[in-house]
Amino acid sequence: MKNYYQSHGNNSPETEQSYYLNYKDTKLGILTVNKEREILLKLEDNIEPLEVPFELLKAYNQGQRVFHTQDVMRWIKERVVPSSRQNIDGILKQVGIDKYDELSIFLYAKGRFNFDGYYLESI
Repeated sequence: MKNYYQSHGNNSPETEQSYYLNYKDTKLGILTVNKEREILLKLEDNIEPLEVPFELLKAYNQGQRVFHTQDVMRWIKERVVPSSRQNIDGILKQVGIDKYDELSIFLYAKGRFNFDGYYLESI
């Protein structure tokens, strides 16, 4: 199965890939994906509650600022097109992957989905 890195000329990133996670004009934090596809999201303090991804809001309100793969993937899975979507094969082809993979689709789209203002910006 090709993933995002393979389909974009980077079979296994030598280093981790980092992105600013933004909501509209606000930098919320830094999202990092390492070569094992483990995810780390570090959110800033003092983010407005409406700007925090909903799936992370309860933990954020309890003081958590660092989120790992499992938590971040729960948010990502809510954002990307579902595998049951009509014409999913065309979407996978556009992304450049052979099999449905939420993280690859998320990175390809730079986090933009659902017209909600979240997006990734390469660091």
